[in-house]
Amino acid sequence: MKPLKRLGFDIAYLAVLTRERVKPLSRWEGRFSRRQVRALRHLGLRTDTVERPLLNGGTTNELIFSSSSRYLDLYRRKYHRRPIAKDRQTVTTEGFLFGYPACCVHNFAENGYARNEFQGRGQEILFHWACPGCRATPELLPHYRDVHRRCREALASQGPSPAQLLRASLPAAALSLLFALAPSRAGAGDAHWLPLGEGDSDGDYLAYNEEILLGTQCAVPAGDPSGPQEAVKYANLITALPGTPSETSCYADSALVYGIETCQICSETLNMGFVTIHNPLRALSIDIPFIALHYMQHGSFSYDGSVHNGRVDVELLKKVLAPLDSDHHSVPTADDSDGDGLRDEYEPRFDSLVGDADSNNNGLDDGSEAAEGLIEKLSRAPVIGPGEKIPRDTPYVQYQQMWGVENCEVCGMTINMGSVRIVNPSTRMEMTFPIVGLHYLAHGRFAYRAGPIAGEVDAGRLRALFSDFRRRHHDDHIGDVHAAALANHPNPFNESTEIRFSISGTGATTVTIYNINGQLVRVLLDDHLAGGDHLVSWNGQDDGVRAVASGIYFCCLEHGGEVLATKMMLVK
Repeated sequence: MKPLKRLGFDIAYLAVLTRERVKPLSRWEGRFSRRQVRALRHLGLRTDTVERPLLNGGTTNELIFSSSSRYLDLYRRKYHRRPIAKDRQTVTTEGFLFGYPACCVHNFAENGYARNEFQGRGQEILFHWACPGCRATPELLPHYRDVHRRCREALASQGPSPAQLLRASLPAAALSLLFALAPSRAGAGDAHWLPLGEGDSDGDYLAYNEEILLGTQCAVPAGDPSGPQEAVKYANLITALPGTPSETSCYADSALVYGIETCQICSETLNMGFVTIHNPLRALSIDIPFIALHYMQHGSFSYDGSVHNGRVDVELLKKVLAPLDSDHHSVPTADDSDGDGLRDEYEPRFDSLVGDADSNNNGLDDGSEAAEGLIEKLSRAPVIGPGEKIPRDTPYVQYQQMWGVENCEVCGMTINMGSVRIVNPSTRMEMTFPIVGLHYLAHGRFAYRAGPIAGEVDAGRLRALFSDFRRRHHDDHIGDVHAAALANHPNPFNESTEIRFSISGTGATTVTIYNINGQLVRVLLDDHLAGGDHLVSWNGQDDGVRAVASGIYFCCLEHGGEVLATKMMLVK
């Protein structure tokens, strides 16, 4: 029991399958600790670590484990310090080593994720993609189901969060192995890579806002550009989704229609219908025409068929599949008691709860949801280059690139070592952090790590920087002081709410209320205060002593050159 809990569900599931020889050899490609290695050995498994070079010049370590040293030795001889590859021979060899049915291995090498009758009926807990009409998989499924059930029961005391339950439809370990085995259909210079024109200044087949959303801005491509890599990744995710409707997990269903259409590049014919991807916990869905999925498999978010043409909505697709993008969550956040990637002190500012990783039960942890909202705002902010006119009323972004790169410690992406500067001219606020911080924000984390570059994007300051509040100017001298805390109680409130804040040092201080449109509603305080704790209250009236309507309001604290804000809800 204890060794399993030290491993966490995904590695524990693999470990039990391996210990009971359902799988002769297993591989874990995510981050792992010495404690987890010791737990595997306590379960009677032999372990080894294999170093693999990445295309970007970095390296990654794979943890392999088996009941027999023979399999470990064979894998090490074949792959230690050998580049990760996805050719047919590698797919076949690895499939046999991992104990997958021969028919499934050969079919996967030839056809990839061909539709099978096991989708929604057990495919989601397997580590191989079953071939259509497979005779071996039905014999294996009872063993997988039994181990899956026992692992869930053994780890039940850990209380999986709704986010973990949603990800259970496709375990992280399964995702890792599927990506490792999946033969990419995109080739260098594939004619399916449709150019974007003016929206793609760096020629990587992604628009700027898409690069921010996907975390590839200022990435240094090695081999294929970022766009084709991301398109193939999302195509694999879609194809691997189960087809059975669920209230707690992502799934996909196909809508076939009478008629076919032809790819304008390769003349392949496809049904004119589409696949709908559902995220029931977030009440989100997206329709992807079959012709669009065909182009994504070749490496393009743009598509051109004889009936449908256009571009996949990358922002919506990313939101729908967000719970499956959890690899970068392995980088820990400081002072984060519930492990949701958001510091405890910032939870109230994002309307989330300390001690609850998924405060609104939508299958996405609070840190990921906060990062998602901010990266979307960043993707829409104008980029101002040297000598260009600076806007007066909207936040903008400036890049300060450097000679030098670092590799993300999670995915190995090579990223420029420079920094990004974000400025809100209305409030005169600004902040600067490494470009790799944008990469991690796109993957749901404020903490980042790439070689010697490690730290954390200040979530509270970034949120305040993108607030629409208009900063009021004062003639008072402000010394070395800053706002430290801001919160109100009760929230939501009916008649009135108390607003508590703490400041250090003496200086001009204002507390103002704005509506959701950024319009000033009430000035509660405009004074020169001494440092310490302070309290003001708001009775739901504007400056004209008129009662305001029910809804969301923002309390804005300005002090020492900083602007802090908290969201309040008035309910009548």
